Amino acid sequence: MLKAGGAFVILDPSYPPGRLLDCLRIAAPRAWIELTAAGPVPEPVRAFLAPLPAGLRLRLPPGKDHPGLEHLPADDPGVPVGPDDL
Repeated sequence: MLKAGGAFVILDPSYPPGRLLDCLRIAAPRAWIELTAAGPVPEPVRAFLAPLPAGLRLRLPPGKDHPGLEHLPADDPGVPVGPDDL
């Protein structure tokens, strides 16, 4: 993700859904990575994320390996990133 010039925001699952939505509105995510070990995503947050294409939403089970990621390249995608890119 960082190789492609992306950034990430960690949301604390203990925050109330309204606070999580405020953070998501500010961050305007184009993708979502959900750690299932963090517990269920509140329904208002799930509804906010619903417009994201299915290919840009990923649920990771507990453990370090995810069987759905081995086909993805590990090399540099060659995307230029500068100090003004976020």
